[in-house]
Amino acid sequence: MKQKTIRRVLLALLFAAALSLPALAEPNGTETEETGTEAGRTAALETPDIEYERREEGFTADFDYSGVLDYATGLPTGRGSPLSGDTGLVYLTDGMSYDASRGRYVYPTENGTFYCTAADGMVVTQPVSIETGDAAISVYRDGAEVAAEEYQELALPGEYVVYAGAGEGGGRAMTFTVVGRRTNRIYGYSVPEGFFIRDATWNGEDMGFDRYFVNMEGEGDYAIEYRCPTADLTYTLEVTIDRTPPQLTVDGKLGDDGRVHSAVTFLSEGEEGTVSVLRDGEPYKAAYVAGGGTLSEPGVYELTITDEAGNSMTYPFEIMVYLDSNSILFILLVLATVGAVIALAVWKRKNFRTY
Repeated sequence: MKQKTIRRVLLALLFAAALSLPALAEPNGTETEETGTEAGRTAALETPDIEYERREEGFTADFDYSGVLDYATGLPTGRGSPLSGDTGLVYLTDGMSYDASRGRYVYPTENGTFYCTAADGMVVTQPVSIETGDAAISVYRDGAEVAAEEYQELALPGEYVVYAGAGEGGGRAMTFTVVGRRTNRIYGYSVPEGFFIRDATWNGEDMGFDRYFVNMEGEGDYAIEYRCPTADLTYTLEVTIDRTPPQLTVDGKLGDDGRVHSAVTFLSEGEEGTVSVLRDGEPYKAAYVAGGGTLSEPGVYELTITDEAGNSMTYPFEIMVYLDSNSILFILLVLATVGAVIALAVWKRKNFRTY
């Protein structure tokens, strides 16, 4: 009897174990399922250089994208859809799009739309071109208005501001900065909205940076690669930061009061710079070359040298009336002439008395 009871208990246990096997194969609870899903999302979001294709109303576009994707749709996160099937524009921010067919950024204003090869906030070393389209805009460089005929090639270094409307009262539309390959204008770079920094080097070595800003206070060679994933655009800013002012060697009989009692010679040291001269407050065009020359006429001078990066140094002085070898020779000749005239007059007077 006892053996039968034991057999029945064992059979019941085996039957219960068989029933529990499917339950053990399933996730244990909702929390475990959510954790697994979240891990999958994280892995998908961190996958770099994801290629995707979107079709909308017959419009097809392929992108190489390394930003964050919406895990549900597989498309870039951001303002609405990255593509407009009606226009072919790529929306970057609320105030800026990119038109690949034009190769320009699109800026809508209250009175129309204009197009620019630079994004809002961009720093470039190449000339920037603006198409006014149907917008009324004004462009300023370092506070001075730029003529409309220059909009096609804005190459002079400076900070440019584009206003919608007839003047500054119309409200700022966007800004960009043009610099030379060697410059002292920038101390850091915050990339435009919709971009991120992918790589940065200083003097050929990797340097620290965050996703949207790189510090450029130190002098040296910088190469900053940044990318707009939505528009599939990559740029590299390569500049040399130089904040050391140029120097001139200035020679002359210079007194402690800044007055010179001789001619002044000057020569640039090291890297050649551009020299400008003011005499008595007016531009002075003397016979001198870009890096040096001689100044001899009396007057109050300001001698300024400016290098390629925009650094400058000014040397003020005053040249007084002075006697040089030529002046002394001239005076001696005048005295000799006067002496000869007097001697001739005396000689003639004596001869006239004899007769």
